[in-house]
Amino acid sequence: MVLVHGVGANDAVPVSVEPLSALAVTLSGSAPGTAVSLHHTEVASRLAGVIDSIAVEAGDRVATGDVLAELDCTEYARELARHEAQLEALEARRTLADAQLQRALKLLPTRNIPEEQVNQRRAEFDVASAEIVAQKAQVAISRRQVEHCRIVSPFDGVVTRRTASLGAYVSPGTAVAEVIDTERVEVSSQVPLGDVGQLATRPLSFRTDNGEYEVALRTLVPLIDASSRSQEARLRFAGEPAVPGTPGRVVWVADDSAVPAHLLVAHDGALGVYVADDGVARFVPLPGAVEGRAAAANLDPDTLVITLGRHAVAPGRPIVVETD
Repeated sequence: MVLVHGVGANDAVPVSVEPLSALAVTLSGSAPGTAVSLHHTEVASRLAGVIDSIAVEAGDRVATGDVLAELDCTEYARELARHEAQLEALEARRTLADAQLQRALKLLPTRNIPEEQVNQRRAEFDVASAEIVAQKAQVAISRRQVEHCRIVSPFDGVVTRRTASLGAYVSPGTAVAEVIDTERVEVSSQVPLGDVGQLATRPLSFRTDNGEYEVALRTLVPLIDASSRSQEARLRFAGEPAVPGTPGRVVWVADDSAVPAHLLVAHDGALGVYVADDGVARFVPLPGAVEGRAAAANLDPDTLVITLGRHAVAPGRPIVVETD
């Protein structure tokens, strides 16, 4: 037995100590997570019609604008042709109205035409111009409908399911295929409230059965799940993302050392450790410590932590260190 700095054996509590460097463990944590695509949609027809062709099957990779399916566009094409012909007729009428107006304006100074007739020519020209504006809008609508006969992918991705069949009649809103974005993928994780603060300051990774991916916190969804006492975190991949739907765990590791959970003691409502300090016990609270879990300790690695006898001491109580 070795006495600590002259403290009497009758007054001191026998304890065992070890330096923090010999006890410290790596502080880490994890939460379940899943790789989710930012875009997974059913691509639907905007028109009513019959499926004339289907260009994709499940598993096919597509780019933005690639054709997924086409409708029989005969009626829509005829409607466009009719509206374009009407536009040509209106433009011819306006050309005539313009010529008549210009001729009337030349005759007006010589009093060879009534002013009322000039106003009538001007009105005819204005009406023709307004009708052309309306008809151009109708032509644009018809052209857009013809474009919509081709149902295209809204983004780069992979076809996960084909939902329409050749020859089937579809109405507006009927899905023809499902497409998922495999590039814009992030991790959704329900993180315990006590660990949320770790995500912004720790290196993070997403561990799956197929490998480990470096990730970084993008945002915390401002909604707390009261039943699980957790908050959803969204994390972006630093490199190649995991396949959407891949389950795994978001893992973080602290740079500093931590005191093992079994060495934590409670004092005045705080959790911490007792250390040997010049022959007496001193309580050091560890902010953020949680019972049953290792706690970060911002202490000198040579700090002597009381291991055996820690429940028998109190702050300022003399101690004697037992050695083998």
